[in-house]
Amino acid sequence: MRSKKVFPSFIWVVYILLFAFSIPWYFPKEMEMDLFLGLPLWLIISISIIIIIALFTILVIHKYWKAES
Repeated sequence: MRSKKVFPSFIWVVYILLFAFSIPWYFPKEMEMDLFLGLPLWLIISISIIIIIALFTILVIHKYWKAES
């Protein structure tokens, strides 16, 4: 018995990449406390990527989620 594939594999890769970039572990030490509009740059980037994750989730649900009738 084989399970039915609901979403294409690339969706999981995109999620992993987005979540990896939402945590600013890749920032050099000197950029740690740079400010943008009075907020740390890492916070702006994290919030922006979380918004992108939410929009991507909406796209995936809209395009690939089939309603069972």
